[in-house]
Amino acid sequence: MQHLLSCNSRNQRGCDGGYTDRAYWFLRKRGVVSDECYPLKSGQSEDTSMDKLTCELGYLQSYPCPNGDVTSELQRSSPPYRIGMNQEEIMLEIMRNGPVQATFQVKDDFFSYVTGVYQYSGSDGSEIEGFHSVRILGWGKEISEDGTELPYWLCANSWGTDWGEDGYFRIRRGKNECEIESFVVGVWGQVDAGMHEP
Repeated sequence: MQHLLSCNSRNQRGCDGGYTDRAYWFLRKRGVVSDECYPLKSGQSEDTSMDKLTCELGYLQSYPCPNGDVTSELQRSSPPYRIGMNQEEIMLEIMRNGPVQATFQVKDDFFSYVTGVYQYSGSDGSEIEGFHSVRILGWGKEISEDGTELPYWLCANSWGTDWGEDGYFRIRRGKNECEIESFVVGVWGQVDAGMHEP
């Protein structure tokens, strides 16, 4: 993650929303090292000495980690591909290839989410704060006290472990809640480096 953010030098907006297409281009063409190799600084450090070097390494196969103790292989990805809005297609993709990325509408009450299956509390849908991208990791059903089933997606957010359910949240599945099922993409990791020559 830090490797990708450190190379945010051409108005990609980074932590201010960012552009997913540019992030995927970087993953496919340049690659990133592991979080262990280049830990997330998250604004905690003003040291940017490794940032320029990291981005200038370009198309190498491995990268010397900032701590100098190890070298990390650069991990690359395939181009992203769109997955249909049908919940069964999304579930099949997760089963076959792992988590997917979803972009959804953030409504005003989402910021105060703590636990449970999220559903927008308003009725007119006019309180849109913007769009946000998260990972859908899996799915399940919550059973209420009256026996009603509430299907949900299990998602990982990027707002830290103090938010939601230790950084995760559940959102209603199968009803395109906040358009969570409208724009879902998958990507294959660790693709043969031969596919990524400039």
